Amino acid sequence: RLDFNIALRQLTGGLAFIYYLVIAGAAAESIVNERERDTWLGLIVTPLSGWEILRAKMLGVIWKTRPLGLVILATWIVGLSTGALHPLGFLAAVAVAGASCGLFAALGVTMSLWSSDRNQATGRVIVPLTLSFTVGAFPFMIPGLASVAAAIGSPPFQLWAALLSYDDVRDLIRSRGLSHFAVIGVRGATDARLFLTAWLFGVVAQAVGGLILSRNAVRGFAAAVGRPIRGRSDAPRDCSPPSIAP
Repeated sequence: RLDFNIALRQLTGGLAFIYYLVIAGAAAESIVNERERDTWLGLIVTPLSGWEILRAKMLGVIWKTRPLGLVILATWIVGLSTGALHPLGFLAAVAVAGASCGLFAALGVTMSLWSSDRNQATGRVIVPLTLSFTVGAFPFMIPGLASVAAAIGSPPFQLWAALLSYDDVRDLIRSRGLSHFAVIGVRGATDARLFLTAWLFGVVAQAVGGLILSRNAVRGFAAAVGRPIRGRSDAPRDCSPPSIAP
């Protein structure tokens, strides 16, 4: 079961790399493609608000890339059914995958909204993606707090670390070092609870980051797409009843 857990992590790591890249790339092209096909103008003149349009784009990207996501989910279910994956590890993996998908979809749509062409939008999402993947390699190369930093700043590593085995959960309960991680090659996971805290902070940071990106995109939607803003009178209205002459 431990060997299968290692294989499950390796498979998930490779598939997650592709999955996140596909989500961010598709999101980065979502609005740019509309502009290139001359269909964007017809969309923004509808009564739909900026939030409704951008939310539909992000959900559409996740739905479009669902086949690869279902493949990853199926591998987790196999690991869960064979005892190689603890139920808490399964739930943790689902949670971090949801936060990561939301973050990368929001990032891609935001960059697509503020980019003039497809190359510019794609280039703006490649840098943070590459950085997050690179940081995820630190725990396997550098001992100490590098693992904690990677748990906070690398969504792929957070997903990899979420696939907890029964031994991992036992170590977390006993507040010992993650022995299974040491066997795999993670050199800095010596304090189990510190590592878990960093992981939780990273997942929450992803969710919050996705919400912030979405909110900023909605706020600047009108200016970014050139949608006219309906003016509102700033003069206070007199709501008092009209006076009646005696």
